[in-house]
Amino acid sequence: MRVTELINESKAYFKSGDYDKAIQKLNHALIIEPYNYDIKKLLLDNYLLKDEFANVLDTVNDLLKENNNEIELLFIKAVCLVDLEELEEALKICSFIISKKKDFYSVYGVR
Repeated sequence: MRVTELINESKAYFKSGDYDKAIQKLNHALIIEPYNYDIKKLLLDNYLLKDEFANVLDTVNDLLKENNNEIELLFIKAVCLVDLEELEEALKICSFIISKKKDFYSVYGVR
């Protein structure tokens, strides 16, 4: 029950634009349930909106341990790597995404 309360509180802070407090609540929830994928995804959303690319990259890498072929996460990782000027690694990830173009098209609706 406490985790649900923390998540709901974080969503309220997120909606009000107080990403720091939302992140704080989600980190508390992760202490209780450290392997909760959904909490990590919410944390990722907050870091993205704050442009905290190092934290985004850490969170994405953690999420990719559970699903290393998730196109959306790989795309986010590639974008972060470009922002962090790690272009060679970003290019490798983009090449992988392109090789999975059918999945990419279904996720992003592009051709």
